[in-house]
Amino acid sequence: MKKETHYTRCLDYIRKNGSITSKQAFEELGNTRLSASINVLRNKGYDIVTTTIIVPTRFKDEKGKLKNSKVAMYTLSTWNQKIIDSKSLSKTIKDKISNIFKAK
Repeated sequence: MKKETHYTRCLDYIRKNGSITSKQAFEELGNTRLSASINVLRNKGYDIVTTTIIVPTRFKDEKGKLKNSKVAMYTLSTWNQKIIDSKSLSKTIKDKISNIFKAK
C-alpha cells in the first residue's frame, strides 16, 4: 500500500468529486497549499485543468451587494469526456459552484 500524502488525497478527492477548490482542500483535506499540490501532480504526469470561477465573498459593496472573487477550480482532464452542449454545461457548472459554496 502506498503512503498517503497531500497529493494522493487531492487526486482521490478530484476523482471522487469531479473537482476541487482551495476552500474544499482546506476544509476537507487540511491542505493549505492546493496549487503546490496540483503543480506536483502535473509534474508527475496528471493532466489537470484549471478553470477560473467567480464566487460570492462575505464582503459587501457600498450598496450592500455581495462582492465577488475569482477562484481556481481544478479538474482531471479525461480523453473519454462526453460532449456537453454549452447550455447544459453552464447549468452543470452553476450547480457545482452553488454546492461548493453553500452556507453551512
